[in-house]
Amino acid sequence: MSRGFALVALLALAGCAAPSEPLDAAFAPLVRVEQDETCLVRPHMLTTIETVSYVPSLAVFDADYPPGSLARHAVLDHERLHAERQAALGARWFALYAAYPSFRWSEESLGWAVELKERLAGGEVVFAGPVAALLSGPAYTDPLGRTMVDYVTALTWAVGVGCR
Repeated sequence: MSRGFALVALLALAGCAAPSEPLDAAFAPLVRVEQDETCLVRPHMLTTIETVSYVPSLAVFDADYPPGSLARHAVLDHERLHAERQAALGARWFALYAAYPSFRWSEESLGWAVELKERLAGGEVVFAGPVAALLSGPAYTDPLGRTMVDYVTALTWAVGVGCR
């Protein structure tokens, strides 16, 4: 299934009743994390559409990012940045994100920088290799097989952010 179709399906489901967790006002404009009933969000990932961050499973989200943890706060700050930028550009943001790997990389590098800097400032050790592998791998590859960034660029970027 293509990411473009997945995005359209998630947009269509926005506002549908599904298990969700409300978010603190500190994460506005995000208002909740919602379980993706379509099974389109990849395992251990979040996809933000406007004011909702979708996850494949709330139980897995809570296990990966325990309530009150540094990791949860950091990932929600990452997603909050996406929500703010989506609000600023509207539908154009989604079209650019789906169509242009360079735009996707510019958006994700901003979000990931927020997340990683917060985790690093909190004393977490983050290794650049796994971050680069994730950013240059299938999780961010579009339906045409285009990665948003190559591994070496992502690795150099992650080291520049402060990862080891």
